[in-house]
Amino acid sequence: MVLLPGSAAWPWLKPGGAPPGPSLGERRLAQAWGSAAWPKPGGAPPGPNLGERCLALAQAWGSTQGSLDIGARQHNTCQHTSLPRGAADTGIQVHTTGGGSVRVISGGARDCWQKEQVQRKELLEICHTLLKLPTPKDEKENKRAKAKEQPETLPAAKPRDLKQLKVVVVGAGVSGLKAAAELRSKGVEVEVLEGRDRIGGRTYTVDLGKESEGATPQTVDLGATFVCGTALEPPRNPIFTYLQDVLGVKLEAKHRDPEHQAWYKENGESIKWEELEGPNKMYTKILKRMLRQADKETAETTIQQAVDNLLEIEKVDATESDLIRAFMTDLYAMEMKDLSLKGMVSEGYDGDHELVVGGYKQVSEALQRGELRAEHRQEGGRGLTPAPVEVYLNKTVTSIELAPPSDHMGKASVNVEGEDEPRVADAVLVTVPLGVLKAGSISFQPPLPKFKQESLGRLEMGTENRCAMLFPRAFWHGHASSQEAHFLRPITGHYTYVNLHALGVVNVLCAWIRPASVELLEEWTDEEIMADIEGQLKSMFGEEYTPPVDKVVTRWKKDPFSRGAYSQVPKGGSKLDYERLSYPLCGDATKDEENAMLGGQQMYHSTRLFFAGEATNKDDAYTVHGAYDSGLREAERICQWWQFHFQGYA
Repeated sequence: MVLLPGSAAWPWLKPGGAPPGPSLGERRLAQAWGSAAWPKPGGAPPGPNLGERCLALAQAWGSTQGSLDIGARQHNTCQHTSLPRGAADTGIQVHTTGGGSVRVISGGARDCWQKEQVQRKELLEICHTLLKLPTPKDEKENKRAKAKEQPETLPAAKPRDLKQLKVVVVGAGVSGLKAAAELRSKGVEVEVLEGRDRIGGRTYTVDLGKESEGATPQTVDLGATFVCGTALEPPRNPIFTYLQDVLGVKLEAKHRDPEHQAWYKENGESIKWEELEGPNKMYTKILKRMLRQADKETAETTIQQAVDNLLEIEKVDATESDLIRAFMTDLYAMEMKDLSLKGMVSEGYDGDHELVVGGYKQVSEALQRGELRAEHRQEGGRGLTPAPVEVYLNKTVTSIELAPPSDHMGKASVNVEGEDEPRVADAVLVTVPLGVLKAGSISFQPPLPKFKQESLGRLEMGTENRCAMLFPRAFWHGHASSQEAHFLRPITGHYTYVNLHALGVVNVLCAWIRPASVELLEEWTDEEIMADIEGQLKSMFGEEYTPPVDKVVTRWKKDPFSRGAYSQVPKGGSKLDYERLSYPLCGDATKDEENAMLGGQQMYHSTRLFFAGEATNKDDAYTVHGAYDSGLREAERICQWWQFHFQGYA
């Protein structure tokens, strides 16, 4: 238990008391951060007790000139409650964790020490005494005294008007458009720069058969296709809520249950239900066990290792094992041997996965129009007029430069290919995919800090390419094995087929290229891919097969504006890497690294660079709702930064 200041066992901590023993300089050396004797996080501090160390730190870094934060760290989120502010950002920061322990961090230190079971109230009193700051009671008295001295009509400082804020958003995908729409709704001046000739990013909707004579065009998504989790009970999927409550878009449920799967052997022969019942039960059992096992594993344990281990424990025979592995392969955008079990297993939102009837383009188009609430779509509404988002297409951003951190009123410059002058703004929000950041397509000045580069290196982009085909008729629909199936799954080969016809997209079958075949098939021509698909479909359906009237093939990995379909966590990576990619930057490497140590919640006057996108959402990465939520998060963060740090500035 930590003794409070002024107790008999701690007499020298009374205000004005002098610590016995070594001098300040000697204590500085003996207790230097990062010394060999300094314990690792979680260890017990040797020698002096908590109060003595706090005092030494307070004196070493300039007690009354430093700043002191008391906060609670839970779920990697640090919520600061500042005491009376000092002049410097380099002071001591003391944090209590969710378990009641204490963490002390100061300056550029990279280590911390912990002591268990310290009450927050006690720590608050200790720190007030150590820094010779007024107690909470003194603060109340001081406020009352000041209030009597000042005229009652004196206005409080108002946050700076958001209409004076200018933000450049890089990328017109769902996260960028959501952030831009939220900022515009608050009066912020926003420019969105998009390298493609369209909005939507990795949501990409096309009309198959539009130019085919005699065909009825069908709307198909070649990027994100389904809403992942559509339960009506809270917590609700935010993109589901937006589609239903704001846009009124119809959804069609897809099913992955056994009754909606059709499996085929290598020779094209349909596999009977009796042969599938056992593997399907085992597959469900393995998924549940993987969910329980994930938290116990290291980041190096792969999904493949976990599956192989569970199949061995359950003594599953070779035939059933092949079926289970084939089914699980289709769950991911990378091979299971490369994916971290701990990093990839998550529960997500409850409910079905549902197809967006009419395509995901409806989300991007509505966000660009500024339609954030149902009232924005009502004629007359309640006087709520949406603020459209200004998007500049075919604008490839090449570099982003931040003003020196010492220039608190400095700007950020965004350089665009083919433009002589940079676009200047108070803040820049980068929403490009993980693959674009990893490829170094955009250079940053100053360079991204080490922690962010390391997280970029630990995450990867998975690729899910497709060949969407519109046929004169749904020849596969006449087969009893595939009539109601939403998925047609050959055990071998390059493809899984999504039966969009069963979901209301008439006469359309979409071949999803399996992860192990992605790199090979990206080098094939459309004709080579189509010939391979035709061979497999003929083996499955014989003479009933008829050629498509239209087709579209994607190559997301080669696309310079995506470099893949969506992020994945390979072995060695973790979900924390997603969170670290979201942290804003001020351009001062020391401050940015220290901020990362504290959970990325600190912002400075010089903070100028913000990040959004599915790969910045720890809880909902690789989903559209993860991208959508990240856009909202950063719009709120930018507004808070502006209003807090620029109070009173004209």
